[in-house]
Amino acid sequence: RNPNSSQWSGDTSNLRRNKNHVHCLLEFGKSLCAIHNHVKMENDAGEFVDLYCPRKCSASNRIIHAKDHASIQLVIADIDPATGQALETSKMYAICGPIRRMGESDDCLNRLTKNDGIIPK
Repeated sequence: RNPNSSQWSGDTSNLRRNKNHVHCLLEFGKSLCAIHNHVKMENDAGEFVDLYCPRKCSASNRIIHAKDHASIQLVIADIDPATGQALETSKMYAICGPIRRMGESDDCLNRLTKNDGIIPK
């Protein structure tokens, strides 16, 4: 394959993604759980990085899986009252697809922001 593309290249036991310089060691012919235990992702500095960091719904505490394309993540920044500029602190809310599908996301966000003191009670 083209070495400048973002496709996987190399042999099947030691794969290297050229675009992001991420190394991945996979052993083929094993179950998915066994493969997950042997996957080692590291960047150019040699630091190990996670493959996927799951999120949790702020309203229902459900885990938002990777295929939940209806989920949203909302970040509300804190504002300095004197200057009106955004501060470096913020509050993040994640709402899963089933909550949005039921039409409950606005009620959940109102409840969560009232509990955090963003909206007055």
